Amino acid sequence: MGTPINANVTVVNNFSFAADITLTHQFNGNPQQPAFVWNNVPGGGGITSPVVVTGNTGAGHDYWTMNVQGLDISAQVWSHLSQKTCTLESKDNNTTIAMSVSQNGWTLPLQSGGCSTGLSRTSTQIGVNVNIQNNFSEQASITLQHQYSDNAIQSWTWGNVWTGGQTMQVPPSLAVAIGSTNSGYDYWQISITLNNGQVWANSGWKRCTMEAADMDSEILMLISPSGWTIPLVSGGCSTGLSQQS
Repeated sequence: MGTPINANVTVVNNFSFAADITLTHQFNGNPQQPAFVWNNVPGGGGITSPVVVTGNTGAGHDYWTMNVQGLDISAQVWSHLSQKTCTLESKDNNTTIAMSVSQNGWTLPLQSGGCSTGLSRTSTQIGVNVNIQNNFSEQASITLQHQYSDNAIQSWTWGNVWTGGQTMQVPPSLAVAIGSTNSGYDYWQISITLNNGQVWANSGWKRCTMEAADMDSEILMLISPSGWTIPLVSGGCSTGLSQQS
């Protein structure tokens, strides 16, 4: 039957962003231990609280999975969801295993030898920081809307954006448009109300789709009587603006 092995496990988050981390462990054919979940673990070396995993010196192996959900704008997900075999031995009993995760992989430094393996980026979400420059000759209130596929519509409004000024200079400052690398499209609408009472807008929803190259980028849209530019890193788009009133 063998002798139970109990080891304390912590996880060091060496990604640059804070993350929710989920670890699972199972010895041989035993029931899998309930998943260990740590929320908002700081990046750059943040360490989780310890948990106890249980193995056995009898015949069998220990199996593990890891999932890291980033909490920055790109919401990156890095994981190893197929079970990783890395077996506890008697010398691992009552030790602390300081696992680490990063873009370079996942290490399981057991006293008995340990293991390491890669983590795959599985997230398809794209986050783009949006800033808008007012090139009208009047101070303006600007409303921007964005929708990816049939996701919920995102909407931001900035008041009192000066001529030549940018939305990042007034609340809510930068807007983060969320898209995806999955099949689907990004749609945008903009409305500008000038201090002289004129209202300018594009016609309907403008399709301009973010791609993987746009991940974590910052774009400066330009608006003027001549039109509206959406300068995505992946190529971008432009369209006309017309006076509505």
